[in-house]
Amino acid sequence: PGASNALAICKRLGLPEEVIETAKDNLSEEARSLERILTAAEQERVGAQELREQAEREHKEWQARLAALEKDETKLAAEKEKLFATSKAQARRIIAERTARAEELLAEIEEILNQESITEADLIRARTLKNKMGKEAEEEAVPVRAEKVNSSLLKEGDTVFVGTMSAEGTVLSVKREKGIAEIRVGGLRVSCKLDDLYLPSEKSKEKGSITVKRNLAERTLPRECNLIGLTVSEAIPELENFIDTAVVAGANEVRVVHGMGTGKLRAAVHAFLKKHPRVAEFRLGRYGEGESGVTVVTLK
Repeated sequence: PGASNALAICKRLGLPEEVIETAKDNLSEEARSLERILTAAEQERVGAQELREQAEREHKEWQARLAALEKDETKLAAEKEKLFATSKAQARRIIAERTARAEELLAEIEEILNQESITEADLIRARTLKNKMGKEAEEEAVPVRAEKVNSSLLKEGDTVFVGTMSAEGTVLSVKREKGIAEIRVGGLRVSCKLDDLYLPSEKSKEKGSITVKRNLAERTLPRECNLIGLTVSEAIPELENFIDTAVVAGANEVRVVHGMGTGKLRAAVHAFLKKHPRVAEFRLGRYGEGESGVTVVTLK
């Protein structure tokens, strides 16, 4: 860019070194200052050129990447639509199969409950069918993403999905200080943790959704189970059948009469009630209720 470039050319052409050095000494300070400015400017120009070329390369690279991403996005959207259609068809098939199976089991249970006289064998059969329904529902359940309810807004009458039971129910009461709520699921009244309650599935609100409805025949339920005169081995099966019948009928509270005696039967009854999943709590009778000869049971 300046005089130093001319001197560099002379050196390459073989001009004696002493002549070149003399020429450098004869350069004025202004010429040397201009030379430094021109050299710096040239370096800046070369650096800018390199940066521009690098920016152009990166711009082309990002354009190629963007085009590839747009292509992948289009492909993913098509696959998502295909997967959604397949999942929807599969869900409808599973719902139809489960509905038909549930109808069969509910019809058998209703047939038992419609009988004028229900034997111990009938109750065992009804309990077996109920357990079978629960087992099949657990095995064939279709996993869904559910949103938990806002416990601060939960109120009586709301419809919720109970996670542990994989079923929808109606809120009967909310006990926020204890973190639980009373829910009616079908004919059962259950106590559930607020953390296990979810918003009902929107699928159930869609037009054409399949719902299983069955009105079980109402029957008079004895509110008292008299075990007096029975041995422990005889009393416990009798008590188990009584509790199952009370739960199916939707009873909230029942009485178990075991008498005072030696206390052996009472202890066996209390040990059984402690382990029963449908027993919320129990206590001895108060004055006028039979006192220590009676146990009052609250069902879930």
